[in-house]
Amino acid sequence: MTALLRGDVEMVCLPAVAVTPQLASGAVKILAVSTAARSSLLPGIPTLRESGIDVEADAWNGLIAPAGTPDAIVAKIAREVAEVITAPEVRDKLATQLMEPIPSTPAAFRARIDADLARWAGDPGGEHQDQLSSGPGRAAPILRFTNRLFQICEHLLK
Repeated sequence: MTALLRGDVEMVCLPAVAVTPQLASGAVKILAVSTAARSSLLPGIPTLRESGIDVEADAWNGLIAPAGTPDAIVAKIAREVAEVITAPEVRDKLATQLMEPIPSTPAAFRARIDADLARWAGDPGGEHQDQLSSGPGRAAPILRFTNRLFQICEHLLK
């Protein structure tokens, strides 16, 4: 954000919560969100896809249990977490951070991780390079980092 405000760069890709203080003052403008659908917390901001850029990328948080955790324990934690994150006071608190809770099941979360692994893995010169970079080879570090992060998550889920 500092580089943008100083004029060192013309554009940044940051979590919305990092931008909203400057947005309110008029110092910056949010051009688009990178999620598949518009955010209910920023409904007036189009998606990148709506803006003509065929990119979808979002950040998520989730709980991962150690391998071998009994299914009954995982199910109980999933139920209780879903109950907590959908409570009005928690939803309101998360909304102040521009976070939208999405309760899920362990199987659905696993499917999400697997889909993201498949989507972002592969050759750095592959189909996502143009979406992540303006020059050849610039996406390689991003893809390596993302791929490694998902490998860690996959390992933890085994």
